[in-house]
Amino acid sequence: MVKPSSEMEKQFCENVINGMNGTRAAIEAGFSEKSATTQAYQMRKKYEDFIAEGVVSSLKGKGNIALKVLVKLAQKAKQESVQLKAATSLLNYGGFRPAEKQEITVTQRSEEEIDAQLAVLLGDKAGDVLGTKH
Repeated sequence: MVKPSSEMEKQFCENVINGMNGTRAAIEAGFSEKSATTQAYQMRKKYEDFIAEGVVSSLKGKGNIALKVLVKLAQKAKQESVQLKAATSLLNYGGFRPAEKQEITVTQRSEEEIDAQLAVLLGDKAGDVLGTKH
């Protein structure tokens, strides 16, 4: 992983990690407005792993904050659609995600085929279960 070496590059990365867009991060780090967009593009590519690691690190331990925000939105948002989305997110994160669509294929079998399969599965007890002696 390539780490920024100059103070301006370090500040740029820190700004991006804290949520600034690339051009604004470059300007705030001291790059000229004229070259900020180009500089931002080049540094984002060059320090991509460093920035990604920084973002992940900055998010650690903030799950409880996000949870509190979702609860507040679910309870007090003015728009019902916002309340619904927040409540759905809470349920999903709590493990109450709706079941995924499943496709079930049923194969029709004759009574004899079913008896034969049960005999294979049950072995010596097949006669007792089926009411016959095999």
